[in-house]
Amino acid sequence: MSAPLHPLRNVRGRLLTIVLLALALALGAAAYGFNVLFAHTTSRDADSLLRARASSELSLLQLRDGRLHALETSDDAIGDSQVWIFDRRGLVERPARPSIADGGAAALAGGPRRFHDLQAGDLRLYAAPIVIGGRREGTLVTGLSLG
Repeated sequence: MSAPLHPLRNVRGRLLTIVLLALALALGAAAYGFNVLFAHTTSRDADSLLRARASSELSLLQLRDGRLHALETSDDAIGDSQVWIFDRRGLVERPARPSIADGGAAALAGGPRRFHDLQAGDLRLYAAPIVIGGRREGTLVTGLSLG
């Protein structure tokens, strides 16, 4: 009785192994590429949305008696509005519900225009200076959940 042939000793077995390895590598590379592209696109969209929110909120601010005032507040029905307004003295307005983002927003007050990710809450913050009449009067911070 002869011993069975090892599957990699014949041409068909080697060819099948090469094709399966190539297919596995191609699928892995495609999945990785998709995830990288998706993460980049999602991040860019989040940044655009935060900039648009900040621009909208900045247009609603005015200076009265040396204090910043919002002409309207953005109290949305689902409660996901995350806007903090700081003047030179401190906090003027914040979201209705306290969150872990309050400290992150306060840390951005007075700084330059920038994005900051809070890992604890999977949240991205965007800080924009509030300039009225050519003078910096405060900082507006908007937030967006990345979850």
